[in-house]
Amino acid sequence: MPSTSSQLLDHALAAVDRQITDLSAALIAAEPERVESQSVQLRQASAELAQVLGSLSSDDFSRPALRARLQQMAAQLAQQREGAMRIAAFAQRQAACLLPAVAQAQVSTYGRAVGK
Repeated sequence: MPSTSSQLLDHALAAVDRQITDLSAALIAAEPERVESQSVQLRQASAELAQVLGSLSSDDFSRPALRARLQQMAAQLAQQREGAMRIAAFAQRQAACLLPAVAQAQVSTYGRAVGK
């Protein structure tokens, strides 16, 4: 287990990087169970990274390499989020084609919409 704050940070960053890569692979493979599992692991790794980042001084954040790495992770996560939204929209269109009556009725998942 890493002991210094620098080692803790490197370990946490590597864990998030690894989970981002694994989640990307699961999204590309279109494996819903694996996507869910990798998403949970990414959330856990991100929470651990947030704890480590919370313990850093403001001087640590002024390091260009750290800022660049965090910005790169943020960009990768934004790409994954966009990809996941596209997959969800595609799945919704497919479901509408297979079940047009349900799509036209605009059935709410959580109950009837107000005024209907």
